[in-house]
Amino acid sequence: MTAKRKKYTFEESLEALEQAVSALESGDMPLDAAIQEFESGMKAVKRCRTDLSRAEGKIRKLVEQSDGEYVEELLDLKLDTLNEGEVTFE
Repeated sequence: MTAKRKKYTFEESLEALEQAVSALESGDMPLDAAIQEFESGMKAVKRCRTDLSRAEGKIRKLVEQSDGEYVEELLDLKLDTLNEGEVTFE
């Protein structure tokens, strides 16, 4: 029998990451526990990145055409992972 995986929301994954970072920064745990906490945090990072990548492709904007009608277009966003998740518009 296969166990079902829990589907985490972005907010749940982010909270799990923040908890892992907080626990690791405290420095009050044995090495084995720290390694487990690190692995848990890395899994949360992966889930967050996946969710952000999906969201990046779904963001749209309304553009007014010359005839006054509005059309929906993809908003060209790129997540700058080197700049702590800042969003840049292109």
